[in-house]
Amino acid sequence: MSTPQHQHHRHHHHHAHLANSAADAGSVQLLAYQIYQEKGGGALDNWLEAEQALKHNH
Repeated sequence: MSTPQHQHHRHHHHHAHLANSAADAGSVQLLAYQIYQEKGGGALDNWLEAEQALKHNH
């Protein structure tokens, strides 16, 4: 008796709560890292700041 293969549905979490359609996640990540290098601080704060900056550029 063979058991059916269970298909595991993979949920890809690509920072959906952070990434915004107005900004490319890669660009935000890069800018956030630059902000971190310049003044340190929390990753989330830097990410949000980078995201806001990119939104204003569009």
